[in-house]
Amino acid sequence: MHTRLTTIIILGLFLGGCTQSFFYNRLDTLFNWYVDDYVELNKVQQENFDVRLDAILEWHRKVELPRYVNFLTQIETDINQTVDGEILDAWINQALNAYELVENEMTQLFLSTGDELTQEQVDLFIDNLWKKHEDNKEKYLSRSNNE
Repeated sequence: MHTRLTTIIILGLFLGGCTQSFFYNRLDTLFNWYVDDYVELNKVQQENFDVRLDAILEWHRKVELPRYVNFLTQIETDINQTVDGEILDAWINQALNAYELVENEMTQLFLSTGDELTQEQVDLFIDNLWKKHEDNKEKYLSRSNNE
């Protein structure tokens, strides 16, 4: 179990590194597309969103990416010895902590954007959430356990 999980983590990190620069340098566009799937922001809201998103991306680039490099370097060092459950747990905890930091930043971005929405935009957002929910129900609930 630990070997399989270790392999999956390492492959994910290395594959992520291959496409990292392409997607990472376009995150602002990707996040804007994501938001546009749910609600259309007016000009002021869009400008505010972009300023906050740019600040998060700058923080991530300057603070988090160097931490990821250190983490990957540690994994590379650890792999040269016997990887036991304790080391694997440390990797998992470090990855989860990194995820939670980004999740918290993005949650604050979306909450602050939500505070600026009009009631009409909130209604549209909720309608779009329900549509996505229904699409996902159709897409995923019809699958068998094997699928």
